[in-house]
Formats: sequence, structure tokens, C-alpha cells
Amino acid sequence: IQVWAGQPAKPGRAEPTPRGTRKSAPVAIANADTLSHLEALGSSPAFLEKLIRVYLADNTALLTKVEAALAARNVSDFRSALHAVKGSSASMGTDRLTQLCNDLGKLSDAEMRLRAGGLADSLSKAFSAARAELERYLRSRQQSAGGEQLQCGPARRAKTDAPHHPQVAAGELAACPCTSR
Repeated sequence: IQVWAGQPAKPGRAEPTPRGTRKSAPVAIANADTLSHLEALGSSPAFLEKLIRVYLADNTALLTKVEAALAARNVSDFRSALHAVKGSSASMGTDRLTQLCNDLGKLSDAEMRLRAGGLADSLSKAFSAARAELERYLRSRQQSAGGEQLQCGPARRAKTDAPHHPQVAAGELAACPCTSR
């Protein structure tokens, strides 16, 4: 406001930039704080992994819809799928993909039609980066938790109620083949 009123800006404050030329620090691919908060919401260590797997599967399907809409130059379907990707990405903490979706959502219909191929490529690359970062986060969490694959039984029960066999439901460690050892 001070700059627009002809007064000098306060030291240390960024000067406003013209619309469309926003200067900002690069946005993180994934927000570790958001992922940590999501992890804390879960009742088991497997919660975040399942959440990430669902996010990746859902957004893979959404990006297929985005690509189809762009190929057909169907702006309405593109905007609808883009909005869904943006929402789920914001919830998951994939900030760079969220920002890209936000920026693309501001394009005019004509700009979307003209840049369709590049838009699909940009979204695909941003989603691939988000996938890689989420998978890296999961690996780092597994390593920080000891990294070992705990056998079911007392040692595992001390750390988690989730068995390492996918066919055994969480909390039902007695049904795990390892408990008979």
C-alpha cells in the first residue's frame, strides 16, 4: 500500500510485482509438516502409507481425465478434473502440484486450448515429482523407525499393532503366522 501511495517501502519487505510476474521462492514438492500432521491423525503407522497409496491411485485416474479433456479441448472437464487434483494435492501436502493446479486454473479458456499439450506435460511432471517425493518420505519414515521389518509378536507389538502380512488385519496379531514361532 505504501508503494502504491508513493511512500517508500519498509526495509526488508518485498516490492509488489506486476500481475502474472510473481516472484517467490520455489514451492516444496511435498510439505513435510502436512505429511507429519497426517501421520499423527492415523491410528497405526500404516495409515499414512495407505493414504498416500489412495492419493496416488486417485490422482493417476484424475490425470487421465485431465489428459482426455485437454485432448478433446473440453475446458469444462479439464477445469473439473484440475480442481479435484488441486484439492487432493492440497490435502496431501504436495504443494508444488497444488500451486501448479492453482496457476493453471487461472488460465483463460483460450489459453488452455492453445497450451493443452504443454499443460498435460507440466501436470504429469509435477505429479511424477510428487509421487517420488511421497515415496521418498515413506522410505525415510520407515528407516527412522528402525528400518527393520519387524516380525509379528512381542517386538512388533511394542512398536505397532499392525502386522507385516497384508492378509492379516491390524489388531489381529494372533492370526499372523509369525506368532506361532
